[in-house]
Amino acid sequence: MTTGSKINNKRMKNKDNVLHQLDKMDNLANQLNFIVKQQQPLEVYLEGIEKLKETIEQTRLFVESEQTMYN
Repeated sequence: MTTGSKINNKRMKNKDNVLHQLDKMDNLANQLNFIVKQQQPLEVYLEGIEKLKETIEQTRLFVESEQTMYN
């Protein structure tokens, strides 16, 4: 049995949080697309980018906390 298969058998503690964050990122990407199509001000687009970056960072923290559980 390889290390990878051992990890795959364990339930991800933050799975629901990560899935929620992924949905949030998808929604933010759709919002950014809408902002571009509607030719809204650059400031609105940049605010959306900042929200997306924050969500990515939160998701990264969830994933990193999972890695420490299995090491």
